[in-house]
Amino acid sequence: MPTTRVDGILLQLPLPKGLDSTEIMDTIDPAKDVDGFHPTNTGLLAQKRPGLRPVHALGRDPARRGIPARPHRACVPCVVGASNIVGRPMALELLLARSTVTVCHTGTRDLRGEVERAELVVAAVGKGGLHPG
Repeated sequence: MPTTRVDGILLQLPLPKGLDSTEIMDTIDPAKDVDGFHPTNTGLLAQKRPGLRPVHALGRDPARRGIPARPHRACVPCVVGASNIVGRPMALELLLARSTVTVCHTGTRDLRGEVERAELVVAAVGKGGLHPG
């Protein structure tokens, strides 16, 4: 099937063992990468020139959740790793929205303090109960 007939490609991660997600992602046309995982799309987002926006981060867009559109001190706890799927793209999206962003991960010493100082917390961990109340 010619790629002109394909509107978008979603690479469902994680891939089965034996498949290299980086190698496969690099073969996807950046214009068809609906996750925004391709290095071209990630780089453009980091340079404040977004092409296709990462859907996981946009789905958590504060404005879409009724949070006022203003800069926040945002804490993005990605405690199990600052994943390329949600945590890092979300941090970049918040930077585009002029928020001050703290990205937390397994090396963050005072996670509780970072979360308590934040006006907005996006939990991008993938499991509940990691940070109580």
